[in-house]
Amino acid sequence: MELPFDNTLPYEEPLSRQRLLKHLAILLNTGENDVKIKAFATSKQLEGILGHEIYGVFTLTYSQNGVSSFQFRLQKRGAKSENYRCDFLVMRQPKLPNIVLIISDCDRSTFKRLCQYLKGNTGAVAELGFDQAGFRELIINFRDFLKGLEIKASKVVKRPYAYRKRDDKPDTAEITWGSCEIEEVFDRARDLNWWFKSISYILETPGSLMRPVRGSVTRDGFFFITGMFNTVYEGLVSPYCRKLQSRFEFLQNRARLKEEGFQTKPIRLDFYEDFFEMPACNNDVIEMFHSYRNASVSVLHGNPYIHLSVVDFQDGSSYDILIVDKQSITIVPQLRATPRALHRVCEYIWDNFNEGTLCG
Repeated sequence: MELPFDNTLPYEEPLSRQRLLKHLAILLNTGENDVKIKAFATSKQLEGILGHEIYGVFTLTYSQNGVSSFQFRLQKRGAKSENYRCDFLVMRQPKLPNIVLIISDCDRSTFKRLCQYLKGNTGAVAELGFDQAGFRELIINFRDFLKGLEIKASKVVKRPYAYRKRDDKPDTAEITWGSCEIEEVFDRARDLNWWFKSISYILETPGSLMRPVRGSVTRDGFFFITGMFNTVYEGLVSPYCRKLQSRFEFLQNRARLKEEGFQTKPIRLDFYEDFFEMPACNNDVIEMFHSYRNASVSVLHGNPYIHLSVVDFQDGSSYDILIVDKQSITIVPQLRATPRALHRVCEYIWDNFNEGTLCG
């Protein structure tokens, strides 16, 4: 990766920005610090929104060549006091108009709070991710990109809700692989009805005395990089961003207001089993949506088929959820439906019911 700014900084630049850009410019090959990256999708000009005084927690410190530097300060007093401060970059991706990267070298808790604030308070970005198949493809391609390097990984995985209700097995487990193929590990996880939320990896050169490089990636776009920044960026971050752009385009313009005659453009989650063959599963889905936060859910029909009406309070999107066959859930966007809201409900179903393949 070639950083789109000069790392030879004039003395007038703020010390905090010098530190941030220096850490990025040396690409962290020592492994002493780690860079955090979060990939967001957006159809808005995020840099302009953050610079607006209404938020008061962001200060623009630099802007050039598609990169903007901000300072984040969040202070809250009271029963739940908060005090966060960090510097971060907003970086646009070439030829990916709807993707922005948030980059910082702050501690993890501060970085996660920053991303939470960007997502929840500004409403300018959408957190999209992938199903198991998409995440598997990403990791396998990363493995193939690492010529001369070995990748070892382990991570906690969750068991889907539908299976947790069937037996008393633990909800989480850790799968580690060394010499075995990554494909084999993903196949094993699927056979056990597990799926990966994230991957923690170790990169090392066989026979080298250099310290191995550690990092991690989540399927909703968090990257923690401790070294080999160029390698990880080109082999993992950039491919993720390209897939994220495709996912955003797939979910975009689904609202009925966008269509002539207000025609619907539904999406569908296909599952690997006939979950809805038994009427009891209908009750499981209805019960699951009773806990869907920041939304209003109305049950229009519950048996023998399901018809739910959902209004998302986060951005005013609305859609219907239909279950009319044994292996799929259909989501029908209504007059307003954003990619953010559509992905949020898909992610909720993946996390709380079962992993499915998104299609349309």
